[in-house]
Amino acid sequence: MLVVQSIAQMTGDLDKATDIAFLLNNAFIASGSDIANAERGLDQYVKMLSKGKVEANSWSTLQEAMGFFSSK
Repeated sequence: MLVVQSIAQMTGDLDKATDIAFLLNNAFIASGSDIANAERGLDQYVKMLSKGKVEANSWSTLQEAMGFFSSK
Protein backbone atom coordinates (compact mmCIF):
# COMPACT_ATOMS: atom_id res chain seq x y z
CA MET A 1 0.00 0.00 0.00
CA LEU A 2 1.62 3.20 -1.20
CA VAL A 3 -0.08 5.38 1.44
CA VAL A 4 1.32 3.27 4.27
CA GLN A 5 4.80 3.38 2.74
CA SER A 6 4.65 7.17 2.35
CA ILE A 7 3.48 7.71 5.92
CA ALA A 8 6.05 5.22 7.25
CA GLN A 9 8.86 7.07 5.50
CA MET A 10 7.74 10.36 7.06
CA THR A 11 7.11 9.02 10.56
CA GLY A 12 9.75 6.30 10.72
CA ASP A 13 7.16 3.95 12.20
CA LEU A 14 5.54 1.27 10.03
CA ASP A 15 3.09 0.17 12.73
CA LYS A 16 1.88 3.72 13.28
CA ALA A 17 1.63 4.31 9.52
CA THR A 18 -0.47 1.15 9.13
CA ASP A 19 -2.76 2.23 11.97
CA ILE A 20 -3.19 5.72 10.48
CA ALA A 21 -4.02 4.38 7.02
CA PHE A 22 -6.45 1.85 8.50
CA LEU A 23 -8.22 4.49 10.59
CA LEU A 24 -8.45 6.95 7.70
CA ASN A 25 -9.79 4.20 5.44
CA ASN A 26 -12.46 3.36 8.02
CA ALA A 27 -13.38 7.05 8.34
CA PHE A 28 -13.87 7.33 4.58
CA ILE A 29 -15.98 4.16 4.51
CA ALA A 30 -18.10 5.35 7.44
CA SER A 31 -18.66 8.71 5.77
CA GLY A 32 -19.98 7.05 2.63
CA SER A 33 -17.14 8.18 0.39
CA ASP A 34 -16.67 6.45 -2.91
CA ILE A 35 -13.28 5.06 -3.94
CA ALA A 36 -12.24 8.17 -5.86
CA ASN A 37 -12.95 10.47 -2.92
CA ALA A 38 -11.26 8.13 -0.46
CA GLU A 39 -8.13 8.06 -2.63
CA ARG A 40 -8.23 11.85 -2.95
CA GLY A 41 -8.59 12.22 0.81
CA LEU A 42 -5.74 9.83 1.58
CA ASP A 43 -3.53 11.60 -0.94
CA GLN A 44 -4.37 14.97 0.61
CA TYR A 45 -3.58 13.65 4.10
CA VAL A 46 -0.16 12.43 2.95
CA LYS A 47 0.53 15.84 1.36
CA MET A 48 -0.41 17.65 4.59
CA LEU A 49 1.78 15.32 6.61
CA SER A 50 4.72 15.82 4.28
CA LYS A 51 4.39 19.62 4.51
CA GLY A 52 4.16 19.45 8.29
CA LYS A 53 1.17 21.78 8.38
CA VAL A 54 -2.48 21.92 7.45
CA GLU A 55 -3.53 24.66 5.07
CA ALA A 56 -7.13 25.77 4.53
CA ASN A 57 -7.33 24.37 0.99
CA SER A 58 -5.90 21.03 2.07
CA TRP A 59 -8.31 20.76 4.99
CA SER A 60 -11.23 21.68 2.73
CA THR A 61 -10.27 18.97 0.23
CA LEU A 62 -10.02 16.41 3.02
CA GLN A 63 -13.47 17.38 4.31
CA GLU A 64 -15.00 17.22 0.83
CA ALA A 65 -13.57 13.74 0.38
CA MET A 66 -15.64 12.60 3.35
CA GLY A 67 -19.29 12.35 2.43
CA PHE A 68 -20.71 13.52 5.76
CA PHE A 69 -18.95 16.89 5.40
CA SER A 70 -20.40 17.60 1.98
CA SER A 71 -23.68 19.39 1.54
CA LYS A 72 -25.43 16.94 -0.77
